[in-house]
Amino acid sequence: MKESEFNVIEENDVNGITIYNTQSGGVLDLDAAHTNELNLYRKGAASLDGDFEEALKMGGMLVDDDVDERRMLMLESLSARFANDYLGLTIAPTLACNFRCPYCYEKGCSHPTMSEETMTDIAEFVRSGYPGINDLHVDWYGGEPLLCVDMIERLTKELRGAIRPGATYSAGMVTNGYLLTREIAQKLADCQIGSVQITIDGSKRDHDSRRVPADGRPTYDAIIDNIISCADVLQITIRVNVDESNSKEVDALIDELDAKGLRGKVAIYLAAVDNVNDTCSNDIHCFSQRGFSQVETFFMDKASERGFNVIPFTPYEPGVCCAVSLNSFVIDPLGRLFKCWDEVGKGECAVGNVREGVKANSNYLKWMEYLPNDPVCGECVMFPACMGGCPHAAMEGQRKCASVKFNARQRMRLACNHQYSHEANHDV
Repeated sequence: MKESEFNVIEENDVNGITIYNTQSGGVLDLDAAHTNELNLYRKGAASLDGDFEEALKMGGMLVDDDVDERRMLMLESLSARFANDYLGLTIAPTLACNFRCPYCYEKGCSHPTMSEETMTDIAEFVRSGYPGINDLHVDWYGGEPLLCVDMIERLTKELRGAIRPGATYSAGMVTNGYLLTREIAQKLADCQIGSVQITIDGSKRDHDSRRVPADGRPTYDAIIDNIISCADVLQITIRVNVDESNSKEVDALIDELDAKGLRGKVAIYLAAVDNVNDTCSNDIHCFSQRGFSQVETFFMDKASERGFNVIPFTPYEPGVCCAVSLNSFVIDPLGRLFKCWDEVGKGECAVGNVREGVKANSNYLKWMEYLPNDPVCGECVMFPACMGGCPHAAMEGQRKCASVKFNARQRMRLACNHQYSHEANHDV
């Protein structure tokens, strides 16, 4: 056996070490005695205790001597990307939105709404094009999908009828939450929408200056009230958008959510406002990934201390990005097919349409041919955690590292200090 080349090691508070394996997602906290045992093993001076060795193997920290981890990683990634038993659809029933967020990458797009004919075509696209799949997952997106609840109900029924008996159907949604009521939440649950992501832009003061409807009225209190009303009906995750202009008040947001009684009822995470299509104006300052990682660490610590559900390390997913996966598509209201939601609504980027199917044009082939072959990424210990980062950014000549590259050690301390689920992290 040999130590994995994807181990990140940090000294801990008990004179031992903490090991995080970026491929398995495993985190193992060692006391001084086990750390010494591992050091002797490295020197060839001792063997490992059977249970200890098994724990290291389960966590991915020890691998067989003849395993080429990087080649195996690429094999797993390609196998996941080109699996043919799964279909993932991100569907935007409309690109219209009731908000006017200053950083929205869909600014300037037309705002069509899906027709009944297109809904029928989507169901037929699934039925005739993917008859053998075992799993269909749909993410409802926009625009603002809650402007089209009736459409979602109808299309859900058609999609469930389009897959073979025995195949599973699941769904999620990304929404601003402003139109979410308990009645609508129950309709979404009936559509098997198991998880809903709702976006907030920091504290009440920051949010109400940024995420505003056309009439300029404040939206924060209404969204929070909607979350409180629906948290027992839907699995809700709050995404907190941050940049340099609102990051200083993320702790105020946590205090506000705690005061509203949302601790233990919702998951919460931080996301950097991204400069897609030059949407970062002079008034909004996008973070570098390194800068964001520092704010993220502070936020995770604060939220965890308050009892919110914070996950330091997400499970390893070999495919990583749906845009480079064979059977994943984004469908716009006109029925056009795209591979990446950053390109939705841009007809010149389409890879086909639901009526005629996928076209092996240059747009399609660039995603299918994509390989994370940046030599700097290939040598990075964090490579399994991001697989080279965003493919869209890479195609634009940008290296967009995941924030975990810069704050892995702080996350490791968080994982151990707050005793996150051992089973989920392969701890022993």
